[in-house]
Amino acid sequence: MDKVHPAAMLFPPLEGEEYSAFVESIRQQGQLVKGVRDKSGQLLDGRNRQRACQDLGIPFQYITYEGDDEVDFIVAANIRRRHLTSGQLGMLGNDLVPLYAVEAAARQKTGKAQAPSVPTLPPIGGKVSSPPKKSTGTAAAHAAKAVGTSTRIVERAHRIAKNAPEELAAEVRAGTLSLDHAEKVMGKIATPRAAPKQRSDTSKQNAVLKEALRYYLRKVENLEVYSKDTEFKGVSLLTSELRTDYIARLSIVCQNISKLISELENTNRKESQ
Repeated sequence: MDKVHPAAMLFPPLEGEEYSAFVESIRQQGQLVKGVRDKSGQLLDGRNRQRACQDLGIPFQYITYEGDDEVDFIVAANIRRRHLTSGQLGMLGNDLVPLYAVEAAARQKTGKAQAPSVPTLPPIGGKVSSPPKKSTGTAAAHAAKAVGTSTRIVERAHRIAKNAPEELAAEVRAGTLSLDHAEKVMGKIATPRAAPKQRSDTSKQNAVLKEALRYYLRKVENLEVYSKDTEFKGVSLLTSELRTDYIARLSIVCQNISKLISELENTNRKESQ
């Protein structure tokens, strides 16, 4: 099997019944569409076709890509074959940003090594053509345009990929959770405050302990948010009985922590009298 371009790896391969049907179509009709490799032999398009041909024991047919915009080519070749949600497009765009940045840096480096652009000699009676203008867009804007979405969607997906729990981001990538819903879940999760530094006297130590308990209380409450969110796949896989038992246990933990906080507050109140 050929080495696959990183951008092509962002598109999941066919699996299960879908792949079996794909293999059968090639068995009956042959490889109708050729794969594409770059000049170094790296596979840009046709990973499923190459795998199917290998499984069938027939030669894999391909052509060589002669252009310089490999990432754009890969995205264009794959996007039209898939039906992706807005969230999936955003996550894909976010994953493509560093690849576009690397490609742009390589192109810029090559451009510096080449002679500067000069006007082209015109045909008789024609005009001198100016050198092509360089793109001033960001890698995020380029990625958004390539996948057919807005820069804002890519930026929202970036925040989810960077800040959300891994399971939540995975749901958006799989298309089972929308960006809107993922952001709502993120909004429900309280950001725990760091416990303050410990001090010497008893009352201040109790205050520190109280803050620490509140810190862990927020963490447990965050778990309650996930547990009650039936649209989150990790929770929806649980039976209703298990989910009810899990939420009840979390509730007991919250009650015990709250009780400890109240006792500390009463202790501090008595000491101050």
